[in-house]
Amino acid sequence: MYTRPSCQPCAYTKRALIKQGVDFTEVDITEDPQAFEYLKFHLGAQEVPVVVVMERADHWTGAREEKIREWTDQMKSKTD
Repeated sequence: MYTRPSCQPCAYTKRALIKQGVDFTEVDITEDPQAFEYLKFHLGAQEVPVVVVMERADHWTGAREEKIREWTDQMKSKTD
């Protein structure tokens, strides 16, 4: 998950991921210029948070709890 300090949607998304039991790595784009370049030029993202789901080769921007639920539901169904 790509974030920046004092970003309320980032904090919300982080809480939602934790609530769903998702392990994630947080990357602060203000401390990692390469991460910012990756978001901007490779993913076309213009806002944070950006959640990248490696297993699905998927990503989304913004605080989108429905995407987190969709993803975790799919992961749970694979383990059942």
